[in-house]
Amino acid sequence: MAITYYRIANATSTGGSATLSVTGISNTYDDLVVRTSLRSTFSAQRAQILLYFNGDTTAANYFKSDYYNEDNAWGLETRITTTTQMSNAPANTAVSNLFGAGEIYIPSYAGTGNQKIAISRLVQSNRDASTSLFSDWNTYLRYTANTNAITEISIVCPNGVWATGSKIDIYGIKNT
Repeated sequence: MAITYYRIANATSTGGSATLSVTGISNTYDDLVVRTSLRSTFSAQRAQILLYFNGDTTAANYFKSDYYNEDNAWGLETRITTTTQMSNAPANTAVSNLFGAGEIYIPSYAGTGNQKIAISRLVQSNRDASTSLFSDWNTYLRYTANTNAITEISIVCPNGVWATGSKIDIYGIKNT
């Protein structure tokens, strides 16, 4: 079976906005992939990355589990109904011009009658002569509010705004 990616939408920050959103996502694909390149203006080394579907920002509608390596320490967390944080992005005091890279896979996003899930891997490496910060997050997120098709995806920075050049690219996947 061949798997074909179709770039269907993107959003790029010109600075000044805490949200990168794509609306009107067609239901003609089997799955979605969201590729991210993000940096925050928050006055710290890193800032949170939040994921929302269909404009729903109610944390109680999402269940989450993380397996991560942060600052050279492995961890496992399960956060139930408390957050939609997918990872961290480099922020203002990180190494200059460093953007974190990530990919979020959303299978069967267009189906109705089933809850949606997102599986992600987001990585940043903030190494210079004085720091050794490394963050590698593998996250599973389940959206439980409704079973509607996903037609909108928002990536939100709750601290600061997305730096100029931060972007998301959304691809539809067809299994042919």
